[in-house]
Amino acid sequence: MSDSNKPKVLVVDDSLVMRNLQKAALSKEGFEVTIADSGPAALEHMGFGDGDPPDKPRFGLILLDNIMPDMRGVEVLEKLREHYLRVELPVIMVTANDESEDIVTALRLQANDYVTKPIDFPVLFARMETHIAFKKSHEDLRDSHRSLISAAKMESVAALAAGVAHEIRNPLAQIQMAVDGALGAVGENGMAKEFLEMSADAIKRADGIVTELVSYSNSTKLELNKVSLNDFVKESLDLMSEEFETYATEVRRELDDAKPEAFLSKNELQQVFLNLLFNALQAMSIEGMLIIRTGTRRVEGLEVQEGSRTGAKVRNGDEAAFIEVLDSGSGIPAADLPKVFDPFFTSKATGTSQGKGLGLTVAKQLIELHGGAIQLENLKPGPGLKATVLLRCQDTGML
Repeated sequence: MSDSNKPKVLVVDDSLVMRNLQKAALSKEGFEVTIADSGPAALEHMGFGDGDPPDKPRFGLILLDNIMPDMRGVEVLEKLREHYLRVELPVIMVTANDESEDIVTALRLQANDYVTKPIDFPVLFARMETHIAFKKSHEDLRDSHRSLISAAKMESVAALAAGVAHEIRNPLAQIQMAVDGALGAVGENGMAKEFLEMSADAIKRADGIVTELVSYSNSTKLELNKVSLNDFVKESLDLMSEEFETYATEVRRELDDAKPEAFLSKNELQQVFLNLLFNALQAMSIEGMLIIRTGTRRVEGLEVQEGSRTGAKVRNGDEAAFIEVLDSGSGIPAADLPKVFDPFFTSKATGTSQGKGLGLTVAKQLIELHGGAIQLENLKPGPGLKATVLLRCQDTGML
């Protein structure tokens, strides 16, 4: 890791010797180090002053001593975790060998790791590198989410453009016929002919705009490749391992031994699947249960989309591959189920942070761009929700 990629580190310790020792070792490794001699001083450095701290942590990692006067390390950690997740702000506790009970408490309060005194610095550096790398991966994933949201919005505009273009072309054609007929009737009548020619020119410009809209809507396509759904699921679950640990979630994999395959654009669909997993985690209390299934089955229960006759979309009666996500949460109220894919619909309270990310509306659009479909249903008997993503087993190349 180059020095430019190394995060700022906050060292918190009431011992002057320990602070200086850690600062010297970390500085030698290329880290930019700030030191704090107490818990309150650490929170001050983090921006816990008169109001809430900044949304983005001021430091990339904290080395936090546990035994300090005035405010213990676990108390500082608890305060930090009220605002920052483990993946946003890695915290490594520095403890004594006889503090096993405090170590357990710290881990339950979502400390990322711990080292004991005297510090074995090569071990510390290795652990720091692991957490820094994971934090970077999470940031890259978040950026990918944002890019996909932007791309999906463009897909929505493209779909709207195609629909508008289709509706406009028919009346434009009728107007053009009327103008052509009128031009033949007026002959060489100067002013009337001039007005009609201006109208004909305006129609051509309007038709040109419609043509551009259709061209744009046809240019936003996904390139699909054959992918093993079992491998796809395993890789995606590995990306979520930190979150599963945070929520103390039990994850049961029920992957089809037949190793089903589907044609998909891997990166785009992975963001959809991760979003479904995030939604499931948020819907469950701590120590919930997630079941992930793969397989193939005959499609049924899809709403018939008028005007959609293309064989590039999964339809009732087709053989399709599927991924299912079942959670032990509270499910979705029956009255809300028909609305969950509507733009801007949310069951989460206004002002909460849980409504951020890749929404179900965008997820549905991306799945449909794959020629697939998504179904949600409450488990019976409950509680819980099942989300099913249906994908095509046959190759259509570009959709």
